Amino acid sequence: GLPRGVYTNIYMDSKDTEKILKDFRVKGVSLTGSEGAGASIASIAGENLKRQVLELGGNDPFVVLDTSDVKKLAQQAVTYRTTNAGQVCTSPKRIIVLEEYYDDFVAAAKEAVENVTVGNYDDPNTDMGPMSSESARDDVLKQIQDAVANGATLVTGGEKLDR
Repeated sequence: GLPRGVYTNIYMDSKDTEKILKDFRVKGVSLTGSEGAGASIASIAGENLKRQVLELGGNDPFVVLDTSDVKKLAQQAVTYRTTNAGQVCTSPKRIIVLEEYYDDFVAAAKEAVENVTVGNYDDPNTDMGPMSSESARDDVLKQIQDAVANGATLVTGGEKLDR
């Protein structure tokens, strides 16, 4: 592996971004966030010739048109959604399922979600690590509440985990 400190996660306020990216010790930056945050990081990183990887807010669908194994496909969808706590732009945000598979898919996805082990990012038994921040977690909970208030059906979860 890499020596300690070669790659370091820094959780910071946006007001500190410029100061940190101007530091000669910082060679690159990776951000998972909004397009606005990405534009800000790209500008500062570009001015300071820093390498950058930006995972910005995508809206990728997972579309089920046909399958011979609904349960396996539902498991794959849940795995794709929970990888990196769903915080990558390629993580499916919407799952679209043909009506003929819908009920079986929802039941299988519910089972798969309920079997996800949430824990520390570096625990080998963890399926899904933490969100990037408490405010990101709270934003997701608000999105769930808003969806239910607007007619969505909550099948499982929807509450802050007791951790």
